[in-house]
Amino acid sequence: MKAERINQDQIRFTLSEIDLQQRNLKVSELAYGSEKTKALFADMMKTALDQFGMDFSQKPLMIEAIPLEDSGLTITVTRVSGMAELGALFGSNLPEEQDTAARQERAPEEAGQEQGAFAGLLAAGCAIYIFMDFEQLCQVARRIPGNLTIRNALYRNLKTGEYYLIVHYKKMDHAERFITAVLSQYCESWVLGEHAKMLVVEHAKPVVKARAIQKLAGVEQDGGFEYAKV
Repeated sequence: MKAERINQDQIRFTLSEIDLQQRNLKVSELAYGSEKTKALFADMMKTALDQFGMDFSQKPLMIEAIPLEDSGLTITVTRVSGMAELGALFGSNLPEEQDTAARQERAPEEAGQEQGAFAGLLAAGCAIYIFMDFEQLCQVARRIPGNLTIRNALYRNLKTGEYYLIVHYKKMDHAERFITAVLSQYCESWVLGEHAKMLVVEHAKPVVKARAIQKLAGVEQDGGFEYAKV
């Protein structure tokens, strides 16, 4: 496994076909929280710390996996920063920095990082946000305005219990950036791209195929939810 530092918040790992075979890991397993996938991620985090002094133990993280023509794989891990500022901009309840001077000093750098992350989301077309706790997922859904028009769906891995919220992005306006800020702040992790989406759709069980966020927001309010009403 080869590691490459892109910047202070981003690192790229390249795994050859032999690397995957040695780990007995298939590309199709990367969308799920299997033990082999978790072991690979732990190795990547250790490598990032040992080789570059980069600590990725804090979330949120953005993870993009791209299959290579030679049956290998690249995995780019991005530590998303600036969420407090973004949340404050849209009036969310994300924690706010107390040191105004320090926040202003970092603002230009973080703005560039956020623009890059948003551009990556738009290019990928969709993101899969992974949650373990259904109640927390419902609470997060309630933070998002009910009149949103962004396309989204919910799936579940029956083996691991993980929930996969698939969100499609079109224009990355203020509303879509706010949704990104909220979901990435509270999810376990997130994965980008149509390839990851296809794996989820193929192997996971659909819970809500349309307007999942809106319907999840109603769970807390109404206290009930009809499973797999799609």
